Order: sequence, then C-alpha cells, then structure tokens
Amino acid sequence: VFERMHRESSGVLCDILRATSRALPGKVLGEAIQLVDHGSLEVQLEVLWVLERADDESLVEETMIRMLNSGFAEVRIRVLEFLRDYGSEAVFAVTQQMVERLSTRGISDRECEAAGTVMVAVSPEEAKRTLMQWIKPPGMFKRWVEMPGAQALQRTALSGLVSVPGKDVDKVIRWMSERCGEQMYQLCMKTLVQRRKEGLSSGG
Repeated sequence: VFERMHRESSGVLCDILRATSRALPGKVLGEAIQLVDHGSLEVQLEVLWVLERADDESLVEETMIRMLNSGFAEVRIRVLEFLRDYGSEAVFAVTQQMVERLSTRGISDRECEAAGTVMVAVSPEEAKRTLMQWIKPPGMFKRWVEMPGAQALQRTALSGLVSVPGKDVDKVIRWMSERCGEQMYQLCMKTLVQRRKEGLSSGG
C-alpha cells in the first residue's frame, strides 16, 4: 500500500496516510517524513497531522524544523503553533533565521505573530534580547524602522514582547512608536496596553 501510495493523487495519498495511521503508526511516521517536501499543500498538512500525533519527540521536532522551509505559509504557521507548545530551545535559532530570511519576501502577519510567541516560549531571555534589537538595533540610525524587512521583524518582536516583563521593553516599544507609520503605531499602543493589563510594565 505504501509503495503504491507515492504514485497516487494527493487526495488518495492523504486518505492512505490517515487510514493507516492507527494501525501502523510507526510505519506511517516514516512514510510521512518522506513527504515533507511534497509539492501539495494538502499532503504537507496531512504530514503535519501525522507528526502531531507521533510519540518520537526528537524526530518530530527535527522534521517540524525542516518544514519551516515549506513554500506554504499555512504549513509554516501550523508548525510554529506546534513548536510554541512543544518545541525545545533548539527551535529558537531556526525560527529567528526563518523570520530574517522571509522578512523581505512577503512573510505574513500571522507568521510574524506565531514566530514571536515561539521565540519567547522556548528561550525567554534570548528572545528578549533578540526581539528588542529587532525593534532598535544597537547604534542603528533612526530610519531603521522604515528599511525593507524591518516591519516584519518589528511585528514579530511586538508579538513576542507582549508577554515579556520589564520597563526596558516598554521603553523600546515607545521608541518605535515615535518613529513608525500609523499601522505599526497602533500595534505598539495595543501591545503597551496589553502589557499594562498583564502587569508586565515593571522591572527590567
């Protein structure tokens, strides 16, 4: 069945994976991993379905990290949502690299938001340093906020920093709010309000 599966249409392939996942979970995981680069969104989402239910945590994380290179934003978002809840500290660097790589290539707002929460979830201290520098790089001139790719980094940063305590975080968000466009200004204000509600605007 598995040998034939690779010659079938995407829909049939997905049906076979789903149907055999309970009877042969170990075998299905191996077959699913072979399909992570499949050209069909439907198949990649089915691969994720299998991975999310597998027991081999290290293999699942390793495969999920590979899928951050997917050509489908929907897949990348699903991967990020999974890694936010189950990822190890090793996820931090690859998430950072993904955002930096896609920042000038049309990364979606949802990806930015998911990536920011992942970075804080798996490595809070490192995330705080990195995300604050994405808003205000050391020694960077004030026009940074308008450079190509900067807005994606800023949106990612705000999504993560919304849950990070410290007056220093508020300070850097206010710095950006005085230099950015209307859309990002509104996001800065929303982030600051949320931080105050959560009691995170102190210390640091």
